[in-house]
Amino acid sequence: MAPGHLAAVLYAARARRRHAGSRALDDFAAGARPLLAGILLLFTAAATGAAAVTAAAPGTAVPLAVLLFLARLLLRHGAHRTPVAAALALALVPDPAAVLAAAAGLLVHAFPALSRASAHARHRPHRHQGEPA
Repeated sequence: MAPGHLAAVLYAARARRRHAGSRALDDFAAGARPLLAGILLLFTAAATGAAAVTAAAPGTAVPLAVLLFLARLLLRHGAHRTPVAAALALALVPDPAAVLAAAAGLLVHAFPALSRASAHARHRPHRHQGEPA
């Protein structure tokens, strides 16, 4: 839990900083992709270490950890729920390859979704009519 949270916080902070400093959307996307790759590499290394320490099967534990980490990132940054739900449903299939396929599918979806500037813009909470500003 802690490595995933720390990696997600680090990714969000660095992406917001990159978003603030970028001059064009293409500039932001070009910088966000390597940032996402680095954070995923960092998290995958932490998940592999945790699997080794706990004697869990790394072939299942690491892809499952990456799948859950990507689901957290995507949902936190406003991505559509349908691909995330589909990947999580696929991971429930009782086949060891299903978790790996689900993680790979969500990874393919995550790179373009998390490279958009809109995923990192600060959103103001929605105010209802009649509430003070």
